[in-house]
Amino acid sequence: MSLLFTPMAEHDLEGIGDYIARDNPRRALTFIREIRQQCKQISERPTIYLLRSEIGENIRSCVFGRYVEFTKAYGFKTLKCLEIALYHTLGELPEPEHTHRFC
Repeated sequence: MSLLFTPMAEHDLEGIGDYIARDNPRRALTFIREIRQQCKQISERPTIYLLRSEIGENIRSCVFGRYVEFTKAYGFKTLKCLEIALYHTLGELPEPEHTHRFC
């Protein structure tokens, strides 16, 4: 499964890094790397983490030190499946050139 950080998540990571960097710039870099690595592990095996249906559909959580990371699994096995789902969502599913073949 591929991993995608939303712009909001990227912004949050930057803020966390900036906060830690005030006291320890080197630790800020390593901590953000560790968070990203943990997120990668979550994306590779999401079903082993706690399902948090009280927060939202397909939301899972993982404890990371004193923090809790949340992730949402969309369940698309391939990019083609994701593309088709996006077409359906956007209402722009491509239509075949001909729906019937006439003899």
